[in-house]
Amino acid sequence: MQFWTALLPVLLGSMAVSRAATIQATLNSQDSIVGEREGGTAAAVGYYADSANGQAGVGGGAGNRENRNLIIGFILPVLSEPIVSATFSILIANSSSSGGSVAVDLYGLSTINPDGTGTTLFAEIGADGSQIFLMDAFASPGDTGTKTATVTDFIQSLYTGNTPNQTEVFFRINPDRGLSTSQGPRRVTFTTSSAQLEIVTVPEPSLGLLSVAGFGLLLVKRSRRKI
Repeated sequence: MQFWTALLPVLLGSMAVSRAATIQATLNSQDSIVGEREGGTAAAVGYYADSANGQAGVGGGAGNRENRNLIIGFILPVLSEPIVSATFSILIANSSSSGGSVAVDLYGLSTINPDGTGTTLFAEIGADGSQIFLMDAFASPGDTGTKTATVTDFIQSLYTGNTPNQTEVFFRINPDRGLSTSQGPRRVTFTTSSAQLEIVTVPEPSLGLLSVAGFGLLLVKRSRRKI
């Protein structure tokens, strides 16, 4: 009886302890969608591979002002265990503004081909529901360091069990509101190569462990009957 009484906490403890594993998704694209913003309208003028830095916000001058949304893509890995959490983070290089401040928001894109959707990926300009809001005021002028947002529900929605429903996922960083042409440049610059998507998984208790634990509980119960 004393042996099984001592063993029971060990068995139950083994079931409760889960070794979390953090999977680093592969950064697959560092792109921008740039649109002209004159007179309150937008027209896509390019979707292209960015350099090590990317901007979200408005820049340029009269006649050539640009509204830019930063697009970050990752390859979705096949997992061996269920997702318990996921986070997106990116390093802010600097921010600048004139004529007022501007913050940027974070969205997850339900599209698997941002290149084919044009201006529909602009916030406040032709938004068509192809984005899922994740975090308000993700970054503002003056912010420095790494900004992190929990994106667990969004990432889980892209999986059936432990298998992704698509090969790649995109995040969009854009101004939190439309910017008029009368305002000066207002933008946040990110080090896009620092972007990370981390997925944390925790293994489910194995059938073998559950069987051993159940057998131990049964022996404890039988031992108590003999007392």
